[in-house]
Amino acid sequence: MKLTPARLIVVGGDEAKFRCSTPNTAWTVMTWLLGNRPVLTIDKQNGVLPTVNPNVTAVKCSESSADCWEFILRHTERSNQGQVACDLQLIDRRTAELFVQAQ
Repeated sequence: MKLTPARLIVVGGDEAKFRCSTPNTAWTVMTWLLGNRPVLTIDKQNGVLPTVNPNVTAVKCSESSADCWEFILRHTERSNQGQVACDLQLIDRRTAELFVQAQ
């Protein structure tokens, strides 16, 4: 399982994008977390599930043969700074760091 980039610096208001990929095809649920708060869930069968946060979404990676999703956080704020995690339920979890600079 891989989460890239491991460290991302963006200017407040810009988008932050992270990719989570796995060669393990047995996964069923992928959850993205900001801090330790789940913000987006992806079901392997149905794709991105509805979320209450309009600033988060995900798209399937186009050029990847592995199971890969790109998490997109729009309109970043200083409060988004910190740990970003991709969790494959009952399989594995990877974390990265997001830094948000003042505009």
